[in-house]
Amino acid sequence: DYTLSKIHFSDFELDFTSRELRREGKPIEIGQRALSLLFTLVAFRDRHLSKEDLRKEVWKDAKISPSTVATCIIELRRALG
Repeated sequence: DYTLSKIHFSDFELDFTSRELRREGKPIEIGQRALSLLFTLVAFRDRHLSKEDLRKEVWKDAKISPSTVATCIIELRRALG
């Protein structure tokens, strides 16, 4: 279920306008890269994204370690329970 600016799943709300993740209306503290990764995953939810695709979308041309994407995914999993 989503509107133009928000997507709802379970008891979470991902707000594209304010760039916030909320659970039951309360903001969830999450790193900006992990949040950007979540927005990317939701925006491209109809596609399979490789780690390289995610790196290009979230980190653009920045050099990152091979474990950076995995670390952000772990942070997302913790935030989402």
